[in-house]
Order: sequence, then structure tokens, then C-alpha cells
Amino acid sequence: MSLSFKDNIKLRFANLRQKISPLPAKKPSSHHADVADAKVVLFFNCVSLEEINVIEKFILKYLKTNVLNSTCLVYANFLITENQYNDKIMTIININDFSIFGRIKGELKNWLLNTKFDILISFADSNDIICNKIISLSASHLKVGSYNMANINLFDLTIHHTSSDYHNQLQQTIHYLNKLNINL
Repeated sequence: MSLSFKDNIKLRFANLRQKISPLPAKKPSSHHADVADAKVVLFFNCVSLEEINVIEKFILKYLKTNVLNSTCLVYANFLITENQYNDKIMTIININDFSIFGRIKGELKNWLLNTKFDILISFADSNDIICNKIISLSASHLKVGSYNMANINLFDLTIHHTSSDYHNQLQQTIHYLNKLNINL
């Protein structure tokens, strides 16, 4: 699906704002990370309804096999209605949650700044400006994402994943978090 003229303008302004004032680097805190007890947010991005379905299936499978206290947040780079996904298992953000200048609108911004998570695990495309903005505003103590030099300052821990499969990436991330002595 292609974006409307207005949505293309929003993305261009967001891109320009990113160049003028880059996102701040993540500052570490001092709480110890225990993955089993942590409040986790899983963050995804997608560009089609098919990807939403893949993410939804992964989340349903993940929720059956894991007991982590988690929230699932998805940035959809297209317009989507609530009847096109299961809103009980994931929260969808799209371009309408941003102003014409690429700023996050009030309700979403308040939620990102005020909802405290222990760990954010990002499966998002590392080159998406909107996703990077969402990650930078998230009030998570520990931010984990895929290794990419372009946005390494957003995360406390980056992992070079050998698979594009969400399940394998999550297992690998949890494995490293359990092995490392990380403070949140």
C-alpha cells in the first residue's frame, strides 16, 4: 500500500527533524535485569497486512509458551482499522498518530513517556525513522535491538541476529539477557 500525499509529507518532515536534531543516546540506569520478573514490551514494525498476520501468529504462539509479563506494540507503516487485527494481544501505531511535522501526538506520547517497562525488545527495521523515534521515547530501563551502526545509540544492548524469524530472535535475546549481568 502506498502512503497518501499527506502521509508522505509527514515522513519527510520526520526525516528532516531527525537530521536537524538527532535522537539522544540512551542513558543507562542502575536496576538489575531479571528477565523472568521483568515487564517487557515487544516492538515490531510492518509494511503490510500480511506482516501483521505473521506478527499476530508469533505473539499468540509466544504467549502460549512464555510466561513473561509482556506488551506487544506494532508500528504499521500503512493505515489499518481495528477489525483487521486482534487488539487484545497487540497495540497498533500508525502514521495517524503523528502530526504533519512528524511529532508524536498527545495520547501516544503520554503513553510512551509514562508507561514504564523494564525491557524493550525491538524487532523493528533499524532504518525506520518513526520506529527509532518511538524507541527513543519509550520509558524502558533496558532497550535491546538488532545490531546496526546507524542506530546503535538507541539501545543498551544490540545483538547481531543470524535469523529473521521472530521466535529465534526472541530466544537469542532472552538467552543473552539471562547470561549477562545487566543492570536496568
